[in-house]
Amino acid sequence: PELERAEKSRDATRAEMKEYSDLVKQLENFRKEKKNDLQTMADLGEETIFCSAIGKLDMIYVNVGMGFHIEMTVPEAIH
Repeated sequence: PELERAEKSRDATRAEMKEYSDLVKQLENFRKEKKNDLQTMADLGEETIFCSAIGKLDMIYVNVGMGFHIEMTVPEAIH
């Protein structure tokens, strides 16, 4: 049982690390391409998806945990 808990915890940590890695790659692509108009889709759950347009990517909000978000520039968020 203890090994299974440790493996589940390890898998969850790896998944979270992959999410952060994917986000950094995406932010670096935005910075390189200097896109100002971004079309995106978001999943709201229960198979409900909505489309949105983002006009500027100068500042983004980063979830730092416990319900707190910090406004940062893209280079700050990457680091």
